[in-house]
Amino acid sequence: MSNKPVVISPRPNVVSAELIEIKPPVHKKRELDILTALLCLVVIYIHVAGEAVFSYDRTTLSYAAVSIPFSAALFAVPAFILLASVKFTISSQNKTFHYGKFMLERLKLIYLPYLLWNVIYYSYFLSRRWFPFDINGLARHIWIGDLSGQFYFIVVIMQFYLLAPVWRKFAALRVNYAVIAAFITIIPAIYFNNYSNIPYTDRIFITYLPYWLMGIVIGAHYDKFILFLRRRKAALIASTILIAAFHQIYSYLHSRQILFYSYSEQMHVLYNFLMIFSIIFICVYINKPKIYAVCKPLAAASYYIFLSHCLVLTDVRIRMSDAGIYSVTTRFWVSSAATYIIPIVLSIAYVKLKPLIKGIIQKPST
Repeated sequence: MSNKPVVISPRPNVVSAELIEIKPPVHKKRELDILTALLCLVVIYIHVAGEAVFSYDRTTLSYAAVSIPFSAALFAVPAFILLASVKFTISSQNKTFHYGKFMLERLKLIYLPYLLWNVIYYSYFLSRRWFPFDINGLARHIWIGDLSGQFYFIVVIMQFYLLAPVWRKFAALRVNYAVIAAFITIIPAIYFNNYSNIPYTDRIFITYLPYWLMGIVIGAHYDKFILFLRRRKAALIASTILIAAFHQIYSYLHSRQILFYSYSEQMHVLYNFLMIFSIIFICVYINKPKIYAVCKPLAAASYYIFLSHCLVLTDVRIRMSDAGIYSVTTRFWVSSAATYIIPIVLSIAYVKLKPLIKGIIQKPST
């Protein structure tokens, strides 16, 4: 195979004692910022590694070294769905919910930047003469979310936000019923994504419904959930390591056509949930001032990093091709360095300078 890259229930008194003993500090949800930062880095790896995964000879060690972490990293998108659901539920608890105001905020904070970055990507592709200008084509790309590899996530998350009143009703259910309902949706979600004839199932919210519903349960009972993770940490970590090893080995062998992994979708869902729960626990465990200080600016800039990083990646790959650089390994390391450094540095700088710029613009003339 050519190495030329392809462009492409305990006793009540015990519970009370433990709740008092491990009561979170005032900033008890800083771990969610740490989680956001970590997932942002994982998503970048998925996009950076994609070319190498599809270009390396699958019999080589290089393929294994890139493809196994690539497969392992695929939990990040469900994790981001669940994280968004947790944040939505926590932020809307115990206060009056105005659907119109909520959707206007989502449009301003999420959809408008998405529209802007679609125009930026489209303008870049026009400059490269990838296709002629077509306003209908641009509108379709925006609607489907396929102009860049990561954009479909915005299409999905906006569908969930549009159904916000439904999720608030779900959050009011008893926790046992809610958990059962979340897990029951796994079966139709797997079928919908893999066996239905509906196009673009990866851009329809049903595919990710189990993760969103579980995020609502977690957000509605956040402190109890963290207590549960702490008390079951040994079983959780052990189970995650076992299932992760099994799933990744079998996925690798399946990609090599050594065996047929017939129940990979079911195992992938189980793997995703275990990875998400374990990563949340790790973020709680490492929630220290110095670590948080590093993760906070990355988390604050994560949406801009998410929107922009594929543009940097695409441009670097094109420039390497123009320069005659076709070594898969070289392309992987160069594109990794550029895609991790440039969007992160510029996005963090933008977030930090944004209030200053806004203040200058809004400052009344004297």
